[in-house]
Amino acid sequence: MDGLGRAIGAGVPIQFSGETLILDPVTVSDFGLIEQELLSRRPNPMDLTRKEAQAFILDAAKLGSSAEDEFLRKQYIAMAEKIMADGMAAARKANGIKPTEVAEWLDTFDGVQFTLWLKLDQRYPDRFFTLDKIKEVMQSMQEDEIERLKKLRDQASGLDELGNSTGPTSKAPGAGQTGV
Repeated sequence: MDGLGRAIGAGVPIQFSGETLILDPVTVSDFGLIEQELLSRRPNPMDLTRKEAQAFILDAAKLGSSAEDEFLRKQYIAMAEKIMADGMAAARKANGIKPTEVAEWLDTFDGVQFTLWLKLDQRYPDRFFTLDKIKEVMQSMQEDEIERLKKLRDQASGLDELGNSTGPTSKAPGAGQTGV
């Protein structure tokens, strides 16, 4: 059909848990969910920052009213403010996932498991595919079966080597500019 399946984003048949199912492509909105999943696994830099800053504020509150104490209080408060500013900067950096990090994670067991659960749950909402059930089934699979699932997922999503819409990355001998 000359690339129709890829052009329309058709799913691929997979063998899973003793049956044939359709695995749909990973979409842009799915990548949003994947990013949220990865973000949820990261520690929040503000949690530690708040505790550190709060310790300085509490120490400042315990000081008396002498000139030396007032100097120390200002130093403690300045330190707390710096810690919070550094924490905010770290939180801004931690609030996004680089595409390479997503790509690497997708190829892990957890990534294959998560995307398989996501797509099967979307396609078969009445089947109640849970992440735990997907994990249970996948743990009983051979490594080559998991690798095949990953390749089929990537094929359906256009993420595989052949999924590039511009065609192969190297020209065949004697081919023109368009690769034809």
